[in-house]
Amino acid sequence: MIVTLAAPYTPEANLSGPDAVRRQRAAIAAAQDRLLDELRPLQARVHARYEHTPQLALTVNEAALLRLLASPLVGSVQQDAADGTATG
Repeated sequence: MIVTLAAPYTPEANLSGPDAVRRQRAAIAAAQDRLLDELRPLQARVHARYEHTPQLALTVNEAALLRLLASPLVGSVQQDAADGTATG
């Protein structure tokens, strides 16, 4: 699954400079941490934490998928074409 977080995001090329890039990357990492903390009891497996975009690549079971779909931290959930799992 490719999970896009419901977090503010601006392409780095449009940010005002290196400090803004660092702040955005720190905010992305913090948002990823919050979601992963929420999923920890549901045994989601992390394949990738993206540094430049508010996204994660995960393998999830049905309970974790339901949590993702209900979470206010999540903007969207898409099936990763390579993993063949269900999408919401």
